[in-house]
Amino acid sequence: MDTHSRTSPGPLARCWNLRPWRAHPLLRRSDRAIAWLVCCGLLLAALMIPVAATVAAHAHQAATVSATEAAARLHPVQATLEQPAAIPNGFDGRPLTPVRWSEHGATHRAEVFVPAGYQRGESIEIWVDGDARPAQPPLGSSAILLDSILLGLLVWASVTSVSGVLVYAVTHRIRAGQLDRWATEWARVAAGRHP
Repeated sequence: MDTHSRTSPGPLARCWNLRPWRAHPLLRRSDRAIAWLVCCGLLLAALMIPVAATVAAHAHQAATVSATEAAARLHPVQATLEQPAAIPNGFDGRPLTPVRWSEHGATHRAEVFVPAGYQRGESIEIWVDGDARPAQPPLGSSAILLDSILLGLLVWASVTSVSGVLVYAVTHRIRAGQLDRWATEWARVAAGRHP
């Protein structure tokens, strides 16, 4: 058994060997340019993390203020269904069901979305404004947090994806040029005109 045989380096070792500041006689200028492009792309992805976190934090703060303002002008009431809740179909994903509720001695009626399964006469909580008009309930803290995190991830993924596509396109073009030059050199060797 040959104890001096070596296995090929793994993908991490190959990536590390492509670092652009490394002095290597077989590293072409185009290889160095590709390595710098990849480094810049990775650096941009890393720098976008705090930017995306800042966007998410501002979105969370704005959504929290908006939800607090909505909660101040809206209030929940118990409404009674006047007919069974409509079942969503392919044309109307959020069908409305007539409900009624009493508030301050007056009876109000409106049509609101009620999840399927509720029967006539059952009670459901709805949110109304000061004029007794139904409204969407204010977002809860967990929904606001989830939306903010998703926005931050979307910002980070968008910028990183665009930079990744640009790095890939430029790298592909450089590699195509390398292959063209290589094919030209091999054609010269085959014709016996290589110096």
